[in-house]
Amino acid sequence: MSLRDQLEAIGPDQVVLVLTTLGQVHVGRLTDIEGDALVVERPDGSSRTVLNLGDVSGVRVHDEEAER
Repeated sequence: MSLRDQLEAIGPDQVVLVLTTLGQVHVGRLTDIEGDALVVERPDGSSRTVLNLGDVSGVRVHDEEAER
């Protein structure tokens, strides 16, 4: 399964961890995937980050229940 397929399979209400090739971790909801970019909105809706798909090394659904 390609990265794009993984991203498109994620529901709009799911919080994800997006890992980048630069070692960054972005937490939020995927609000848009277009062309070679994706938009991650923070869970509180306060800001959005646009990431190039080439800079994304992985994505994982964030499960808050598992942390407790």
